[in-house]
Amino acid sequence: LSHPRHLLTSLSLRSCHTLTDGGLSVLGPLPHLLKCDLTDCSSLTGPGLHALSASSLLSDLDLTGCTLLTNLGLLAFSHLNLSRLSLRKCRSVTNLGLLSGQAGLRAADVSASGIQGGYEAVLGWTGLADFSFGWISRAGSMLEVVARGAAAATIGRIDMQRNDLGDGLEGGRSPADVIVGGGFGRLREVNVSGCRGLGGGGVLKVLRGVPTLRRFDCSYILHSLRPLPSPLSAPNLTHLDLSFCHATSSQLSSLNLPSLTSVSLDSSPATASSLRSFIVRHQGLTSYGAPDTETDDLCLLSLPPTLTSIDVFSCPVTSAGIKALGGMPGLRVANLDTRGMDDLAMMHLVGLPPSASPPP
Repeated sequence: LSHPRHLLTSLSLRSCHTLTDGGLSVLGPLPHLLKCDLTDCSSLTGPGLHALSASSLLSDLDLTGCTLLTNLGLLAFSHLNLSRLSLRKCRSVTNLGLLSGQAGLRAADVSASGIQGGYEAVLGWTGLADFSFGWISRAGSMLEVVARGAAAATIGRIDMQRNDLGDGLEGGRSPADVIVGGGFGRLREVNVSGCRGLGGGGVLKVLRGVPTLRRFDCSYILHSLRPLPSPLSAPNLTHLDLSFCHATSSQLSSLNLPSLTSVSLDSSPATASSLRSFIVRHQGLTSYGAPDTETDDLCLLSLPPTLTSIDVFSCPVTSAGIKALGGMPGLRVANLDTRGMDDLAMMHLVGLPPSASPPP
């Protein structure tokens, strides 16, 4: 493999747990290598990466789960022009400042890493489009850096799940103020699932204040739609995850999302009539996820025939409602784990007439 004329452009060594720095050093530089995946190579610490870093064309590097990788190992790649880098779960890497010169970086993931400082490096990532930094310390500081840097104008997706977004914020600003006022002109997707420091008012501020938003995951933020004193319109939103948010009937009735194609309402306490009304107002749905809710037969009968995915686990659904699914030719995913399923429901599901007899 180390032959100088070797034409290897992509190399995956995922989950090679016994691969050591010495073994990786044997590879030496691979002159045509563009992409390298070292996910869960948990014995690597860094020295072995120095030889690989001589692969001057390397632009896509995945170090997810390299838990022993140190700052010194990361430094080996600082001279490369990377476009994609994952340091997810690299718990021994603590200083992001080592990557301050990565102006060509387009996608980066530092979630659940040991990063504790050097956040200012993000200011140099001028073309960043996709950034994940969930489960890190001082997440509020990271958010502020992203918002004031050049990347705010180019970034399309931010994943901040399971953070305390108030940690590290200065000047009394809220996380929602930073997101809305940060100049995110192309922001399409935001994941704040399980975040602290945002709250219901913050969720609503983001929904109202980021007109480019298409996908929004605010699951596991209890009462994320409180308060909702007036109708909320997010005309461009296509995907909304309100799982375990305790979205009530009155809150659902105030939502006006004309472009919505996918919704998740897991464990919502809303009444069946409110859920049905929500469905009727959003006939562009292709995915309806409402496990452990009051979704009933009338709700299913109100779903659009264009549905491709449905989850009604533990809902009061019977064969009468399943009949509607038989008229959905595009249905690909169906979780119908409910007590109301019987032989008749199965015949409805495949479009058989009720007069037909199930096979013995």
